Amino acid sequence: MTQLFGLTKIFAQEGDAEAKRAIYDGFVHNPIWRSDWAGTYQIMELDGLEGLKFIAEEFGKRLEKDPEDWQDDDLIKSFQKENPEIDVWTQLDIAAEQNRFIRIYTDDVRRNIGQRNEQVKPTLIYKNIVKEALLRQSRTWFLNRKLKRAELELIAQQLLIERNKSNIEKLLRVFTKHKFPLDKELLFNLALKDTARNMRIVILAIQALGLFKGKNIRQLALEQIAVSKRPAFFAKILIENYKKGDQKLLTTLVKKASTGDELEGLVIDITNIYYANKTPECREPLEALYDKNTCGLCRKRVVEILKENDVLSERIKNEIRFDCNKDTRKLYEQFI
Repeated sequence: MTQLFGLTKIFAQEGDAEAKRAIYDGFVHNPIWRSDWAGTYQIMELDGLEGLKFIAEEFGKRLEKDPEDWQDDDLIKSFQKENPEIDVWTQLDIAAEQNRFIRIYTDDVRRNIGQRNEQVKPTLIYKNIVKEALLRQSRTWFLNRKLKRAELELIAQQLLIERNKSNIEKLLRVFTKHKFPLDKELLFNLALKDTARNMRIVILAIQALGLFKGKNIRQLALEQIAVSKRPAFFAKILIENYKKGDQKLLTTLVKKASTGDELEGLVIDITNIYYANKTPECREPLEALYDKNTCGLCRKRVVEILKENDVLSERIKNEIRFDCNKDTRKLYEQFI
């Protein structure tokens, strides 16, 4: 539905009054359960501050009918970011003086901001780095942490003896960002587990191996791509272990992909492979992704890498003029 709103907005920007009415009508009369914001960003893009006021009034009406509902400040922050010259809160407060529904909306947003700020989480102190890895609720706490070699070794040692599946996942996740400091045999064993019962562990182990370059690691990828029930999982290893001619293998993976999740994973991995390995060979697998995948954001990345490697075909070059993604359409303008 959000894609349809975005597509209709393009028609409205070209002067199609009926398309503009459809966006407003869809937002007001056909709100999506738990996604009642659908259409709001298009309205703001079309009508700026007046569009935001319209949205605020509509949400105020809904809040009056259902006091248990609530609104956050995401729309206001987004509009402020795109329009730094406007003092958005001041303008909404001025409008609220004449429109009680806008007042209901701004009061509710402020109330929720206040409640959010009052919810100060206590600082937890962990006994050691292993306890932190096992007990910290955030799944990505380690991403911006510079863990010391000694800390990584402690986590790795615990992973060697850990038997709880959930704990193995938590410990293993650390090594998708930081290189595993011990013998990599453990990672090989985990990567070869049965995906039906250990899918997350297998994926994390492959990600951990993908940080390394080595003949045995590349060989694992090639063997598993040939025989595994989930061959696409192992494409990630080729980011650091790509060799000339691998484009044929990657193209085959794209053509065999049968689910949306599998294809989405390949988009990420194959574009990362060719972001790290600049080569005209990228054309065949990336064109296969372009033709098979329906995600606008993914398609933009594919087109960018084809362009960077100077292998963007005339067919795709002409087609991106009409892409649903605004940034992809802008790529065409560079050829004019």
